[in-house]
Amino acid sequence: MSRRILSLPLQYAGLLILQIMLALALINYVSEVVENDHQALSNTARIFTQTSAAIEALRADYVKVGWELDQATQGMVPGMRLDLQPLSQQLRQIRSSLMGNPELENLRNRQPEAVYELNERLNRLGYLLIEQTGRLGSTDARLTQQIRDQLLAEYRQIMVDGFGRLVASANDEILQLAEITHQAGQTNLHLLKAILFGFVVLQVLLIMFALWLFNHQIGSLAKIAERLSKGDRRVNLPQQSRNDHIGKLARAIHHFRSSLDSLSASREQLKATLRKHDEVARERAKAELALQMAESAFKNIDEAIVISDTNGKVLRANHSMAKLVDRTDEQVLSTDPLDLILTGQHNLKSQIRQHLIQSGRWRGEIEFTTAGGREVIALLSAHYVRTPSKKGEHIIYIINDLTETRKTERKLIQLAKHDRVSGLLNRDAFYHRGYSYINRHPDQALGLLILGLDGFKSLNEVLGHQQGDQILRHVANRIKAIAPNNAILARLGGDEFAIAVAGKHAEAIKLELEALAQNLLEQLLQTAWIDNYSIKLHCSGGVAAYPIDGDNMAELLKAANTALHHAKSQGGDRIVVYASHLKDLAKRRFDIQQSLENALQNHEIKLWYQPQVSLSNGQLIGFEALMRWQRANGEWVSPADFIPLAEESGLIAPMTEWAFDQACRRLRDWSSQSGIPLLMAVNIPPKLLLRDDIEKQLANVVRKHGLSPSSVVLEITESGVSQGIELLNSKLKQLAMLGFSIAIDDFGTGYSSLGRLAYLPISKLKVDKEFVDRIEDEEESRRLLGSILSMAQALELEVVIEGVENEAQIHILRDYDARITVQGYYFEKPQPEDYWDGVFISGAIAPYKLPDRPPANKRSELSKI
Repeated sequence: MSRRILSLPLQYAGLLILQIMLALALINYVSEVVENDHQALSNTARIFTQTSAAIEALRADYVKVGWELDQATQGMVPGMRLDLQPLSQQLRQIRSSLMGNPELENLRNRQPEAVYELNERLNRLGYLLIEQTGRLGSTDARLTQQIRDQLLAEYRQIMVDGFGRLVASANDEILQLAEITHQAGQTNLHLLKAILFGFVVLQVLLIMFALWLFNHQIGSLAKIAERLSKGDRRVNLPQQSRNDHIGKLARAIHHFRSSLDSLSASREQLKATLRKHDEVARERAKAELALQMAESAFKNIDEAIVISDTNGKVLRANHSMAKLVDRTDEQVLSTDPLDLILTGQHNLKSQIRQHLIQSGRWRGEIEFTTAGGREVIALLSAHYVRTPSKKGEHIIYIINDLTETRKTERKLIQLAKHDRVSGLLNRDAFYHRGYSYINRHPDQALGLLILGLDGFKSLNEVLGHQQGDQILRHVANRIKAIAPNNAILARLGGDEFAIAVAGKHAEAIKLELEALAQNLLEQLLQTAWIDNYSIKLHCSGGVAAYPIDGDNMAELLKAANTALHHAKSQGGDRIVVYASHLKDLAKRRFDIQQSLENALQNHEIKLWYQPQVSLSNGQLIGFEALMRWQRANGEWVSPADFIPLAEESGLIAPMTEWAFDQACRRLRDWSSQSGIPLLMAVNIPPKLLLRDDIEKQLANVVRKHGLSPSSVVLEITESGVSQGIELLNSKLKQLAMLGFSIAIDDFGTGYSSLGRLAYLPISKLKVDKEFVDRIEDEEESRRLLGSILSMAQALELEVVIEGVENEAQIHILRDYDARITVQGYYFEKPQPEDYWDGVFISGAIAPYKLPDRPPANKRSELSKI
C-alpha cells in the first residue's frame, strides 16, 4: 500500500461531510413533496366547494320555478287563461347557467352525460310549459288537472333524476379528484420510501467502503499467509519496505516462508519412504484377500469341484461333490472322480481322458445314478492344466447339477402344449396335431367339433375368474367322459372347446360328432353346482370335416367356427353342421358386426314403441321400447340379427344405456301431455344387470327425467335368468327395493318354471307370442296358457300377453281373465317416436276399441276351438 494514501481520520472526515450533504438534500425533497400534496388537497376542496355552490344555486332557481308553477296552476278553473312563458324563460336562464357557469366547467368536461341530460330535461320542460299554456284553463277541470299533474310530475322527475344525477356526478367527480390526489400522494410516498431506502443503502455502502480501506491494508498480507499455510510459497510479499507495523508483519511472513521451504524438503523424503511401505502392504493384503475368497468360493459354491492329478488321485474336493454323488468327503478323496460319476461307463471315461490329453478340456452333459439311487443329469467341465516341467500338472472337474432344470424344462414343454385350466391341449398344440395328421394321412377323413358356451362371459364376470375356471373344468370333464378314446381334445381359448376324430368317411364322422354334441348339450343342461350356485350351462356347436369342408387344418377350423357362429346367431343352444351356404351367412354376419360398432354413434339405432293395452277397457297402459336399426345404405336389419351380435361383442351395454335414457325421456313427455300415468318397459340384458353399479345408474336416469321408478318396467328374458337365478336374485331385489317393476320376458320359451321364478322379486310375466299363435287351434296350448295364468294369479303376478293379432285371440283371452294386458298388431304395430309425438300432441288418446263379445253360442264354439 502506498504511503500517499490518505490517513484514516481524513477518510472518516470526508465520509461525514458527504453524509451531511445527502441528509440536507433529503430534507429539502420531503418538504417539497409535502407542500405539493397540501396544494393538491386545497385545489380539490376548492373545486368541490365551487361546484356544490353552483349546483345549489341552480337547484334553488329551479325550486323557485316549481313553486311559481304550482302557485300559477293551483287555482285554475275552466275558461281561465294562463301564460307560462315566463317560467319557460326562467328555465332557459337555468340552462344557460348550467352550460355557461365557469364553476361547472370541470363538471361539464369530466361528467358530460349528467350535465347534458339535465339540460335536455330542462329544455323539454320549457317546451312543455309553452305547449300547455294554451290548453290550461281552456278545457274541462279534469283535463286541466291532468295537465297540471303532468307538469308537476315532470318537474319533480327533473328534481329527483336530473339534479340528483348531477349531484351524484359532482360527488363522483370529487371522489375521482380525491382518488387522483391520493394516488399522487401514494406515488410520492413510494418515491420517498425508495429515496430513503437508497439513502440508507448509500450510508451502508459508505461505511463498508471505510471498513474496506482499513482492512485492505492488512487483507493482502492475510491472504499471503493463508496461501503459505496451504503450501503455496511462490507468492510475492509486498510492503516489506514500510516502517510501520504492516511492514514488520510483511518481513516476518517472509522469514516464515524460508523456514517452510526447509521443512518441505524433509517431508517429501519421508512421504516417498512411506509410499513404498504402503504399496507393499496393499499388495500383500490383496493377495491374502484373493486367497480367502478363492477358498470360500471353493467350499461354498453349489457346483461340485474336484482337483486331481493325471492318474485320478484326488488332490482337493469341495463338499458339494460329496452331496452330488451321495458319498462322504473321505470317500470322494479316495476315489477317481470319473469313477464316481461314470459308474459302468468305461468307454466314455476313456474317451474323456483321451480328449483332455489332446485338447486340454472336455465339456458335455452326463447322466448317472448316485450311491443313494438318485438319477442325476449334470454338466461336466474338465480342464487339463499343464506346466513347463510337467510337475504339478492336474485336472479340474466342475460338475453342475441340471436335474431340476431339465425336469422344469420338461414341465414347461408339457405346459406349452396343454391348457392350464382344463388340462386339454391348447390351440397351438391342437392345430399342430391336426396338421400333422392331415399331412401323414391325406386320404383319411378328420372330423372337427367346436363347442362354445352360451353366456359364459357374463357368468365369468359375475362369479369371478376362479369360479369361471371351475365351470371350464366341469365342461372339460364332461367332454372327456363322452369323447371317444382316439379323439383329440383341446380348449381353443375362452369358452371354446374342440374335439377331433379321425375316420375313413367324412360324412359318417360329421354324423358321429353331431350326435356326440347333442349328448353333451343334454349333459350340460343338468344342474352344475359352482360355489353354492346352481347353474345350467348352454352351449352351441359347429361341425366340419376334412376334406369336404376344408383342404387343410386352417380351413377346417375356419369352417367349424363358421358353423359355431351361425349356431350362436340362431339363439344358441344348438348344433350346426357346416354347409357351403354358411360361408355367405358368415360374411353377412361379419358385415353387420362391423357396421354395428358405429351404428349408435351414427344415430342409425332408433327406438320404436309398441303400446300395451288393458283387455278390460282398451285403455292405454304404457309402451315397450324396441330397438330398430336402419343402416346408412337404407337397409333395415332385424333385431334377431343384430341383438345377438351386440350381446356377443359387448355393445349391448352402451346400446341399452342409451335406450333406457331415451325411453325415460319419452315416458316423461307423453305422460305429461296425456295427463295419465303411463308405464315404459325396457329390455335389460343380464350382462348389464349384473354390473356392480347398475341400480344406481338406472335410478339416476329415472331421477334425471323426474320419473318414479315404479313407472319403469325392467324386462329380463327367461333364458337370461335360467343360467343362474341365484346370481340375479340379489341385484333384482335391490332394483325392486328402489321401486322398479321386474318382468320376465318371453316366458315359456326357456327352461325355468314359475316355481323357480318365485324366488325372484318379479311383478310381471310376459307370455311369449308362441302360446297365442296356437290357442285358436290347439286345446293343449289353451290349457297350458290357462295354467300359466292361474299360477301367475296365485303368485299375484301381472300378466302381459304378447303377439295378439286377431279378434278371435282377443275373445279367447277375455274368457280367461279380462284384467290381463295385451300387446300386439291387433291394436298397434311398433311405431317410431315421431308417430307417438303426433298422437300425444293433442293430449290424452282415446281407449282402443275392443271387439264386441260374441253371442253365448258363439263363445261356446270359441272355447272349443
